[in-house]
Formats: sequence, C-alpha cells, structure tokens
Amino acid sequence: MKGARWALLKNESDLNAAQRARLECVANTNEALWTAYKLKERLGMILRQDADAAAPLLRQWAADASLCGIAEFSKLGEKIARRHFDIR
Repeated sequence: MKGARWALLKNESDLNAAQRARLECVANTNEALWTAYKLKERLGMILRQDADAAAPLLRQWAADASLCGIAEFSKLGEKIARRHFDIR
C-alpha cells in the first residue's frame, strides 16, 4: 500500500507502470479503497460526457454509490438520486 496515494489521486489514463502495479496491489488487498477509486474514476468519466449522455450514467452511478457501503459515497449517491432532475 505504500506509495499508492499518488496513484489513487491520478486519473487512470495518466498512470505509469509502477503506479498501475500499486493500484493492482490496492485492488487485491483493500476492497473499500478499490471501490472508492473505481467510483471516483467512473464519476470523472461521467462528468466529461455531454448532459444527455451523462444523465442515465449518473443515475446508475448514484445507485451504485448509495449501495457501496462507503458512507461518503453513499451520502453523495443518495443526494444525486434525490436531485437528479435538477442536475443539468
């Protein structure tokens, strides 16, 4: 896990080989951290889409985040689900 912080903060497309190896270690040893990383990456991808394409993806992301078991993501997912009609 040592040195994984910077790999977790970077976009997946910007990782070098060593950082990818650290993320693989995280994936194999810390399920909650790996889930949070994947949710972060998916949300970033969704936010780069145009509004029409992003709407269904964001609703699915909110449902997944609400059920992930990580308090912060669960709260955000529930808030997005409640307010998804206001988000444009």
